[in-house]
Amino acid sequence: MEFLYVYGDECAAMDFKEHFDVSSIVKQLRASTDKRITLEDSNENEYTFKLLEFGDVDPKFVNFVRNEMIDYDHAKQKDFFEIVEGG
Repeated sequence: MEFLYVYGDECAAMDFKEHFDVSSIVKQLRASTDKRITLEDSNENEYTFKLLEFGDVDPKFVNFVRNEMIDYDHAKQKDFFEIVEGG
């Protein structure tokens, strides 16, 4: 199971999709040796993307972590997203 971990300047995790193509970022990460890239948008806001790979993870556990353990204000700057092929 793969996850895209996004962190950076204010609201980076909330608005990165407005500035970058997710599938293109995932391709770059898969080709990268350290599975991490840092990019800037047109406003010079910095975004770091990291590819995280795990074995099977129960979706109920992911929902629990997201809903019970992640603070909304912190999730604006850093969050993770499951990579679903073709979706």
